[in-house]
Amino acid sequence: MRSSVEELLKDADSYDNDKKFMAASDLCQELVKGTQFDNTTLEKICNVFIKHLDEPTSDIKGNT
Repeated sequence: MRSSVEELLKDADSYDNDKKFMAASDLCQELVKGTQFDNTTLEKICNVFIKHLDEPTSDIKGNT
């Protein structure tokens, strides 16, 4: 699971908007499922969502 989350975090910072959207969506689903993360990983996930708030693409911005 850890490598999958690391891949999602990497994809969430991609230049490809589709990858970025899907990665953020998948990360959100992991949080909703109640997946336990260490504090460092939670901080990275939060930073992804905060960064996406500044996205010019409304689909990505609306995903957070």
